[in-house]
Amino acid sequence: ISPPGKKKGEKQKVLILLSDTGGGHRASAKALVDAFEVLAPGKVEAEVVDVWTDHAPKPFNNFVKNYQYLAQRPLQWRLLYSFGRWGPFRRSTNEWTNFKCNKPFKTFIEESDADMIISVHPLCQFIPLRVLRSLRKTSDKQV
Repeated sequence: ISPPGKKKGEKQKVLILLSDTGGGHRASAKALVDAFEVLAPGKVEAEVVDVWTDHAPKPFNNFVKNYQYLAQRPLQWRLLYSFGRWGPFRRSTNEWTNFKCNKPFKTFIEESDADMIISVHPLCQFIPLRVLRSLRKTSDKQV
């Protein structure tokens, strides 16, 4: 594994994003880390990060805790899920979340200096993809 811009023998840095809400996301991330070690021993440095808990501002950094609370209350879960799927609410929530979280996620992604970013959770795609699109405009590095 030799990404552009890396010298031969340098490890490729992989960032694996998740939200630790259960459902096997952490197990999937660990399986990827293990697979890199089997397929490219010593050539990949993989880091697993709960991007919401570790890098989002309040109240977004409470996703995991709130998810666990709602998972124990099916009626509340169903109401919030149904309301969240309603188009106008979903769009406004996405934009508000992006407004609040884009900058801290961008700082984290830039500082990680990753060669590859993998998401193992749907909540770890919308804003990180926006961040990567904006970084492509200002950086020669392709992630």
